[in-house]
Amino acid sequence: MMRPPAQRAVDATSRPESLGPVVAALIQLAGAADVDAVARHAVAGAVDVTAGRASALGVQRGSSVVLLGSVGYDCEAMAAAAVLPLDAGLPITECVRTGRTTVHGQTGGPMWVAVPVSTRTMRGALLVSLTPTSVADAAPLEILADAASAALSRMESAPSVAAASTSAVLAPPDWLAAAAEVHPTPGAELVGAGDVIVVTPGSNDDVAWLVVGDVCGSGAAAASTAAHFRDTVAVRAGADPSPGGLLTGADRALRRNGDTDRHVTAAAVRLRRRGGRVQAAVAVAGHPPLLRWRRGQVTPISTPSLPLNLLPAESTAYDDDVILELMPGDLLLAYTDGLVERGTDDRSDLLVEVFARAGALRDPALIVDLMFRAMTGDGETVRDDMALVVVGPR
Repeated sequence: MMRPPAQRAVDATSRPESLGPVVAALIQLAGAADVDAVARHAVAGAVDVTAGRASALGVQRGSSVVLLGSVGYDCEAMAAAAVLPLDAGLPITECVRTGRTTVHGQTGGPMWVAVPVSTRTMRGALLVSLTPTSVADAAPLEILADAASAALSRMESAPSVAAASTSAVLAPPDWLAAAAEVHPTPGAELVGAGDVIVVTPGSNDDVAWLVVGDVCGSGAAAASTAAHFRDTVAVRAGADPSPGGLLTGADRALRRNGDTDRHVTAAAVRLRRRGGRVQAAVAVAGHPPLLRWRRGQVTPISTPSLPLNLLPAESTAYDDDVILELMPGDLLLAYTDGLVERGTDDRSDLLVEVFARAGALRDPALIVDLMFRAMTGDGETVRDDMALVVVGPR
């Protein structure tokens, strides 16, 4: 837990030169508006205060430590969003595990100092890697850690943070079964995901919508754009547009809002009940194919198109290129690429194979749970938001 500031006073007689960088970092942390900013200012401040070569801020997530921010490291293992086993024996993981300041190495040689960062619901650590000429003084680092803890605590209780993390809207009509999961990038849970899923009623009782979107990047900026996209499509769905018209309107809304530096892949499906069957009209904007399950066979559904924000503004228009029918027992699956991409490894074929088998369960909630476990159960590092939704006629 955080100790009172009075117990973290810097000895100005021994290190007067550290007061400038410390104060500058404290000002930056006090004004941090999101978790990304906290991590960025904390690691930059740690390097400035100690004249160190590198720094990282990590928090515990289950039996691992996820790095929220990193600067100065040239290895993938210490990059932002890296996942370290809690029992790895590294200074940062030892500090998180014990909750105590940890020092490895000796003065005059390579040295690492990690100080605790904590909130009401989280344990973490601020690490700095020193050079032989760096000053190994934990006191200013502990002050920075307290300021980072206070900034993260503010965000845990801020209403805007809670609203930003709500990336899924599930309100299907009674004739449509639906289930979804949205998982932010590890370490970004406080700010939410850049992936969006919306299942909502349409203009009348026989119409519903499925919309999935994936904002380029992750973290607070992507989550903000995702929230704007989510709110836009949820409102426009009630005006009975075509799927292409809905995507075109979302594109223009993003441009009007100033979200022009992040492209968004998206798919929009208008579901219209016709007797015991459901007609699905599909429009896609650079998104991975949707998948239809029917009697154990999986069919990809897509159209070639560019993501939102990439077409010239004056020619933006998305068409409804695919019309299909969902019979009783059929299922429709949509996902974002974070579920199938692991670096250069594309697991789309595995997703199709798992869906072909899992579809026999018929229950969207069971299918979504099983597929997430199957696609993420190998323990490999996940570096992107992930979303998955399954719908089908009841």
